Amino acid sequence: MNKFNVKEIGTLQEKVVEMGMEEGIKLLKASLQSKMVLTSVFIKKTK
Repeated sequence: MNKFNVKEIGTLQEKVVEMGMEEGIKLLKASLQSKMVLTSVFIKKTK
């Protein structure tokens, strides 16, 4: 937890997500291009 600078463990959340083929491909692509893979795939950017 120190590596990720987590100060309060109580603020962490566990989430269960269902993935289809499209999400799996996005996850694979993001894992090759980003250090924030899950954020890139599952959190939509607002613009």
